[in-house]
Amino acid sequence: MTRALPKYAGLKEPAEGGLRISQPSDLLELEADRVTDEVLRMPTPISLAETGSTTSAEWRDGTRHHRGTEPGESHPATWMTQSRDYFKPQFVPGHSSGRVGVTRKGLPVGLDGSLIMRTPAAGAQCPAYQGDEVATSQQPAGILPVDTRIGGNNDELIIQDFAISRHTPPPNVTQSEAWQRAMSYIIGDPHMLVAVEGYADCHGDAQANLNLRQNRADSVVAILPQAARDKVQFNFSIDPNNYLRSNTSREGRAGNRAVRLTFRSIGGRTGQDACDAVAPTTNMDEYLFMVRCMEDKLGLGTTAQARTVLSVLRQIYYGNAGWSQNQNPIWNSVIQNRRWQPGTDPRPLLGNTLFNALQNSQNNIEGTDMGHLMTGLDAMLNPQFVEIRMGRFGFETGIPNEEWATWAGDVGSAVGHFSMDTLYGTIAANATHSDYFQRFAGDDDLLGNMDAFALRAAANPGGTPSSELMQAWNPNGPLSEILLQYFRLTSSSLGQGRGQRVQQFVEAYGGQVTNAVITNRADLERRLRPSIEEFAGYFSTQRMLQRGDPPQGAPALEPIYQTALQTMTRLYVDWLEQHL
Repeated sequence: MTRALPKYAGLKEPAEGGLRISQPSDLLELEADRVTDEVLRMPTPISLAETGSTTSAEWRDGTRHHRGTEPGESHPATWMTQSRDYFKPQFVPGHSSGRVGVTRKGLPVGLDGSLIMRTPAAGAQCPAYQGDEVATSQQPAGILPVDTRIGGNNDELIIQDFAISRHTPPPNVTQSEAWQRAMSYIIGDPHMLVAVEGYADCHGDAQANLNLRQNRADSVVAILPQAARDKVQFNFSIDPNNYLRSNTSREGRAGNRAVRLTFRSIGGRTGQDACDAVAPTTNMDEYLFMVRCMEDKLGLGTTAQARTVLSVLRQIYYGNAGWSQNQNPIWNSVIQNRRWQPGTDPRPLLGNTLFNALQNSQNNIEGTDMGHLMTGLDAMLNPQFVEIRMGRFGFETGIPNEEWATWAGDVGSAVGHFSMDTLYGTIAANATHSDYFQRFAGDDDLLGNMDAFALRAAANPGGTPSSELMQAWNPNGPLSEILLQYFRLTSSSLGQGRGQRVQQFVEAYGGQVTNAVITNRADLERRLRPSIEEFAGYFSTQRMLQRGDPPQGAPALEPIYQTALQTMTRLYVDWLEQHL
């Protein structure tokens, strides 16, 4: 839990510019001295309410030495040194690594544990508020057109334009693109640490502004998702004279009424790369982080290389490669243009940890099967009818590869499995069509299919929904960025498309929707059925070749097959309507 700093009476303004070290008798120095050693001993953040040793700590040339360490007591972990070295330059400008330390709340302290503060620069200006500046700042729209922005080297989130004298964040902050992007970065990286620092403009006395700054920082911490809040290492406001912008304009002052989150990936206790510390996940932000790691390790992080990244990722799940999780030579016919050749194993570049984490994170990433999404997108790079080859011979099917790789393959496989198990007498007692539909065309599979169609539609706006079918998908950014915008940035065009994914799909195939009801179900079923039927036919034929002649006395296949086809198609339209 994070808390505001204690309120110290009699806080004095330093008399001259720059940074100074307070006298050892100062109340702030005493607090810094009391807790400095404790934070250096802790592997994780602790609350200011906790008490402990009053020993001090010092760093000489980047090395920590402890006074008063009990015999047998371990020295602080390397992880804390990394955290201090990485964050300290951000919050203590003008002090080189090794010259100052931090308390558990991020207080910069000198070698003797005394607090370091910034004093106003000579000639610093603090003009009076202009006209209706106070009233305008307290309106929902505030003064600035944008309340959140990404700063630094894409490792800072600035929440600005707090109302004058108030600590509540501006409205709708959590719905902004900058906030959603930062939260995904923070949550996704297993080694990410966060520092939160509150700011105010130049008006008011130092003590009041220090309190206001801390209250603003606390209010932002309170609205962080729990997974991000758990990574807050420092939450502090120590310097009432430090500003993000000039105070000479109303816009500058609004920019100073802010909170800055700095997020950095620290190397963990062993100093290992965060990309080599990942694990299988069902969290989308963690999955997106792994995709960024994959792009970095393969050197494929540009827009032009998005197709190659997709080819690798799809084959990790479905393909004919020896390293594919679900291997079937038919994938070479479904997706003929493979930017990454199956014979090139990516594991030496990715490392086994990242590769295995990606491969074992296929199913149910927040309700989406990522393997189904990747097969759909990879097919849509080059839409064509599937051509099946048997030795020197081949024939073109009537199924578009984007349907074979997505919904037609899922629903058709449910038809085929039910029909074959019934024919060969291997169906479980009391098993129903619905059981087979849920098993072979589950929610996460079908939602992954919908996501592929929605991503293409959002990337290629214009025209009627049906005109999107069999149109090539052209990635307009790195694959990780496309996925981030689609799954996390709700105000982006891709994010908005996700909210309409099922309706867009229904309308693309001729369905009509009114008040979340498909009003021409029979027409839609007739439109979808041929692809399901053809896939199920190929699937059933292959299974019969593998299993041989049906047992003596087996039931007639045709009525079983037709009933399964009709029922599974109806169940699919039911599913579509339920997810409108």
